[in-house]
Amino acid sequence: MDVKEKWTIYLILLVAGFTTGIGSLLNVPVYWLQYGATWMFLYLVFLALFMYIAIREVEWVRNLGYNFGDVYRKILKRPELMFVILAVIILLLSTEPVYMILIPLSIIRWTYPTPFSKLMSKLLVIGLMFLVLRMGRKKTLEISAITSLILGIILILLATGHLGAFYLKRPYQWHMMTVSMIVTAFRRALYGSGLGFAFYLLMGNIIDEKFNGKFVVGTGIVVHVLMVVLFSCIAFFALFYRILIFNPNTHITSGHLIYALHGGLGPLASLLASFSILLAGITFILPAAEAGVQILKSSFGMDRDKAIMYLAGASLIAGVLDISVSVENLLWKVFIALIISAALCEFYPVIALRGTENIPGDIELETSLDVLAEEEVEENKKQPQPQYEGMRTNSDLLMIKEVAKDMDKTQRILFYESKKRNPALMALLSLLIPGLGQMIQGRVLRGVLILVFSWTLVVPLWGIYDSYKLAKEYNQQLFFILFSDNEKQP
Repeated sequence: MDVKEKWTIYLILLVAGFTTGIGSLLNVPVYWLQYGATWMFLYLVFLALFMYIAIREVEWVRNLGYNFGDVYRKILKRPELMFVILAVIILLLSTEPVYMILIPLSIIRWTYPTPFSKLMSKLLVIGLMFLVLRMGRKKTLEISAITSLILGIILILLATGHLGAFYLKRPYQWHMMTVSMIVTAFRRALYGSGLGFAFYLLMGNIIDEKFNGKFVVGTGIVVHVLMVVLFSCIAFFALFYRILIFNPNTHITSGHLIYALHGGLGPLASLLASFSILLAGITFILPAAEAGVQILKSSFGMDRDKAIMYLAGASLIAGVLDISVSVENLLWKVFIALIISAALCEFYPVIALRGTENIPGDIELETSLDVLAEEEVEENKKQPQPQYEGMRTNSDLLMIKEVAKDMDKTQRILFYESKKRNPALMALLSLLIPGLGQMIQGRVLRGVLILVFSWTLVVPLWGIYDSYKLAKEYNQQLFFILFSDNEKQP
């Protein structure tokens, strides 16, 4: 096996392990059993959508040739978007260690978490994470991939002995769609696809032209689905013999699943199930931590060791603060709210720079971006420009102006059609998820505030109008930039 084949397998396993994680193992079987086949169908549909977005991110960063941190800091001039993702990573690293340690222990021997056990779990996992990251990026990713392989083997062995669980009728029942069903499927698919942690931006910096990004990401997410189905088989078996056989109408939760894995399997199977949850935590936490290290390095110019130290320290501080149950619940709600924002921040460069890689006239993107990132164009600063809400800073304006300067009229029309926004679509997105239209258009803070206050009636309605208005004003300024220069004639 040559190096390319070896790393293709490693990268597939890396995607599969990262997208699985503890959350998918413990929640997908519960929702599948609770809502039936309808929920699983919705989950797979959302997962397919997010897989497409993930592939776009990987290929875009790979083709761009820039470190993903530099795209936000030097090109887009919006480093705050990276900090949203970094905040999500830190919150994840501060909470995930508890589940990695205490849930496997509860499966082996039923125990209740205490503040001391939570703190010890966080110290242990963050300490081990610190040591692994110090080995280097390549070693960290190799360890994650190998851990994912071991996880897959354990799940196959466990599921083989519990295939009778698939004869249960409850997972195959179709139910009427509800808002709760759609929301949980969307949220679980978003978390299960791994968006919001800059993982795919990191993958784009790792995968070069020798690798097929579509094949790696697509195959990895398919393997993730197989892993979840295998663990669901084990979960159904344990839940049936521990709970459902006595009370078929029980409303199943993740707590029921942990309790069932503790007593619904044999001793060896329970041990392997607990070990699989630990491995799933490792495959998720290491790549996320690596992305956090890269963000700190690019944003603050740190070396790797200092970035690792700051990331571990920030995670530990956040972990100490959320030992209290009330603070933990509050931070978890913040994390859930931020994850959607982080996913949008992660995909924002792909949307913002859409159409700039293959512009008519063979204009080189790298040349334009280098000019904008490294040179100060004094004449652009001196010229007054009309200000619209759609473009928050002059970075978008300067980039588009630089890219369009050598285009003829036909090329400018094509470029305008590829870059303009659809106001009706932005309003529709804000109707479906309050604040989504603002987040996609780069007004992340405004979108988050609208989402937070979506329980009111006035704020979401204003958000729909505002997202429509932002898109209209963006299109007006884009048109002005491209067609106000009378010197450019066909």
